Amino acid sequence: MAGNLGILVDRSGIIALLDQSDRHHAAAREVFKTAALIVPATILPEVDYLSSKYVGEPVARAFLQDLTDGYFDFLPVDVSDLQ
Repeated sequence: MAGNLGILVDRSGIIALLDQSDRHHAAAREVFKTAALIVPATILPEVDYLSSKYVGEPVARAFLQDLTDGYFDFLPVDVSDLQ
């Protein structure tokens, strides 16, 4: 994670980053090296489900730990965002 560029990611980008067998894994890693990934709170349930199911629970937990450790920029959702 580096640079001033921030990219809002969806679940497919995070899964590609987490899953070494994903055909877009290498590209996702390169993006992560050059830009801050902004993870919206709204995708966390789906990322947790898919990563736990297909990549493994340890990977899902590691992602959440990396998120709380600041390796990604977290974008929370507030009620005012819905207005």
